[in-house]
Formats: sequence, structure tokens, C-alpha cells
Amino acid sequence: ARRIPYSLPNRSSPLRRRERSKCNGPLTARMIDPKVSDPVGTVGVLGIALAFFAGACILFVALGPSLATLHAFAGFIVLAIVAAANQLIPFLTGVSPAHPRVVLRSAAPLALGFVALIAAFLGAVPGFVIGAVLLSAGSIAWAAWTFTWVVRAPLEKSFGTTIMFSSASFVATALLGSALALALGGFSGSSILGFAPAHALLAIVAFGSATIVAIAYRFVPMFALAHTQERKWQRLPQWLVLLGGVGGAAAVQHPLVLRMALAITFVAAAAAANT
Repeated sequence: ARRIPYSLPNRSSPLRRRERSKCNGPLTARMIDPKVSDPVGTVGVLGIALAFFAGACILFVALGPSLATLHAFAGFIVLAIVAAANQLIPFLTGVSPAHPRVVLRSAAPLALGFVALIAAFLGAVPGFVIGAVLLSAGSIAWAAWTFTWVVRAPLEKSFGTTIMFSSASFVATALLGSALALALGGFSGSSILGFAPAHALLAIVAFGSATIVAIAYRFVPMFALAHTQERKWQRLPQWLVLLGGVGGAAAVQHPLVLRMALAITFVAAAAAANT
């Protein structure tokens, strides 16, 4: 084949100057603005989440599958979601990432609340009250921040709506968990302890699973380089996951309705795998 000669414009050429002016425009300045793109907040919260994971592993070896171990793993998952949300939500919806201080402040009461709760399960009874207050306040603050963030999103309205519902489920999880913590510490009646399965369903299905399914519907095709046209009912499974989690939690005292809710969650999982 015949080689076609070419040459790049030199640094002082008008073409090169025009290219530099394009690269130095307001969009590039916004991308490198630390108030918009600085990942320090995300990295800091993720570091705290990994510390919870390490602590959970130590507790698992020392105590086995105890409530302290379980909630150390829960702290890891929750803080990892808080950290990842600051990068994933802007990437998918077009909103700007939050300032690092905002991310750290939103994660602080959650991290401290889990520490207090774990200490309470290990014998420090006042930790039940401290953990209940911090986790309730922290979950409401994080959900409110997420709501105001996602409402302004110019893209992916369906994804944003799902995230808002899963955030509301997180608040319900934290409030019910706080009531259970107060009962375990002897600060309230023990009748609420019968709703512990509802607490687990809200946390695992309505919050964690619904968030993961909503994100997967955007990231799996991207990573698989799949070029498919979205069908009308393709995102139905992410709503079925929410329905199954919330419905099961609400009907935890009614075995038949609870089984129906879990069946809906199974159908959602099968439908999601099919798509």
C-alpha cells in the first residue's frame, strides 16, 4: 500500500492554538474544578467502609455469626453505597458530584452510628440509644440529600426515581432498626422485636437489592458492549424488587402475603436475568 505523508501542525500554528482554546474552555475548567470532580470524599468514605469490612472479618473469626458481626458487614455495605453513589449517580444522571466535605459529613453519623451499635452488641448498652439516634438522623439526612440531588438530574429519570424509593427504604430500615435497638437495650417494649424480619427484608431487598438492580440495568450493557434497544417493560424488575421488599416487610406478620411478596422478588430476579 502506498504511504500517504502527513504532518502535525506545530505548536504555534493557528490550528493548534484553536485546539488549545477548545480544550481550555469552560467545560474543561468545570471538569477539573475540585469542587465538582474531587474524589477525596468518595475515597475517604470508601476507606471507612473497608475498615468496617476488616472489623467484620475479625468479629466473624472471634465471635462467629453474631449481631455485632452482621452489623459490621452492614456498615461496610451502607458506607460503600454512600461512597459509590457520589460517583455513580452523577455519571448516570448528569448531575455534578458533591463536594468532598458534603460526602464525608453525610457519612459521618452513619459510621458513628454503626460503631455505637456494634459496641452495644458487644456489651456497651448505652450504644443502643446512641446508635439509634445517629443512624436515624444519618439515614434521613442522606436520603434528603439524595432526593434533592436526583430531582435536578437531567438524565435517567427512571433510574433516579428508583434510587429515591430505595433511599426511602433505607430510612425505613434505619428507623425500624432503631426501634429494635431500643427494645434490645431495654429502653422500650419488646413487642417490636417480632418485626426483625421486616428490618432484614427492607435492608437486603428494598434498599440493597433494588439499588444494585437499578445500577446494573445501566452498567451491565455498558460493560458488555451490548447495543440493544430498551423494551417497554424492560425496567419492570427493578420496581418488582422494591414491591417485593416493601410488601414483604409490611406483611411480615402474615405468612401467606409474605410468601407472595417473596415470590414477586423471585419473579423480578428471573426477569432481570432474562433481560
